[in-house]
Formats: sequence, structure tokens, C-alpha cells
Amino acid sequence: MAKEKKKITPSRAIIGTAIWVIAIAFIIINVTNPNDNDEDVANDSVSSGEAASEEQAASAEESVDPTDTAEDENEEENVSSNERRKYSEETEQRVIDYYNELIVETDGLILEISQEDNYDQIYVMLTDEFKYLEETDQQIIVDELGNKIENFTRATLFATPASDFLYVYFVDSHGNHLAETGHFDKGWSVN
Repeated sequence: MAKEKKKITPSRAIIGTAIWVIAIAFIIINVTNPNDNDEDVANDSVSSGEAASEEQAASAEESVDPTDTAEDENEEENVSSNERRKYSEETEQRVIDYYNELIVETDGLILEISQEDNYDQIYVMLTDEFKYLEETDQQIIVDELGNKIENFTRATLFATPASDFLYVYFVDSHGNHLAETGHFDKGWSVN
């Protein structure tokens, strides 16, 4: 008897793609930044204009009470996402290049990918023809693109775990949301 091949379902394809993207991103990060230290991060932030003033840094240090162990454990939560997320212009250019590759790969389905708030919010503008696809096709496209964009951006720019959520919004050319973003389940629901 011949063995039956497992069919590749859309969810298996998405998961497989996401795993490869994450693995490649971590390899790239480790190869390009093998000795990442605080001095490099400080230099990167100065070059990108995101360095905090000395007064802000001093007031941030004073606001943390070293005798309080609960605050020490949650110290990272007290730092804004912009202060935690520092990256080089070269790394950001890799993300922009990836976004441009996605735009080309989708043959005009994606019109533009932009970001706000230091990549905390990523907006994917889709063509109006997206609205005329069947809902199941829309859901597959949104899930696949959303996962690709979120995972690559997080892994490349910040090298943070999946728990560090980036918001990916799908909008049409008029700015109307095409899918609702799940805040805790990290999924999307097509409108």
C-alpha cells in the first residue's frame, strides 16, 4: 500500500511559514549582532534621535525604589515601549525591505504598510478588491499576512518573545478597518 501524503492546509502553511520566518530572523539577528551590548544600544538610539535626556533618565532612576522587590521584578513594565525598543537604522531598513517584498508578492493586494508609535502599531492598507473576496479567503489572507508581519517585525527589530504583542491593523484605502484585531488571542476577525 502506498502511504497517503498529508494535505497541506492553510493553517499548516501559515504555521510553517511563521516558524521559518522566526528562525531566519533570529539567525540574522545573531549573525549581524553577535556582541550586542548596552553601548551599541546607546549609540543606535542616539543616531535615531530616540535618546532620552539626562534629566528624564535621572528621574526614571529615582522613581524606582530599590528596597521594594515587587517594583524590581516589574521594573521592565515601568519603562515605556519606546525606551525598551531600540534598533539600528540598518535593522529597520531590513524590515522596510521585507514589507516591500510582501507588497510585491501579493500582486497589488497590499497597497502600503506603515507604522506608528515605534512599530507598536502597524497598518496594512489593502486594495478595495479585498472586500469582494469570500469571507474565508479574506480570513486566511488576514491571518497569514498578520502573522508574517507581526512575527518578522518583532523578531527582527526587537528580538522579543511572542508575548510582546504588536498591533497589526488591516485597513482599506479610505482608512476603514477590514478586520478586528484580537488583543489577547492575537488573532484577527474579518469584518
